[in-house]
Amino acid sequence: HHSKILFVAFPTIIPGRERPYQPYELDPEMLSVIRDGGMELADLRQVPELTPEMYADDIHLNEKGRPVYSRYLATALRPVIEKLSNAK
Repeated sequence: HHSKILFVAFPTIIPGRERPYQPYELDPEMLSVIRDGGMELADLRQVPELTPEMYADDIHLNEKGRPVYSRYLATALRPVIEKLSNAK
């Protein structure tokens, strides 16, 4: 069906670390599968505007964090969506 697939690496916090926002590692094999399969990856592991108070837990954002991330996601995805739209 010529569907385009986009993977999004999302931000997390890791409590107890000196640098809690240090992004997690992306699996090299997974990156190869994405690249070789003609898929896209949006690396949004670091969103500077997010603070610890914006997380409900290590992964999920709360009501303060969700709009911040949503705006960041929309801005980051715009060029990817335009690229995929122009590739037809």
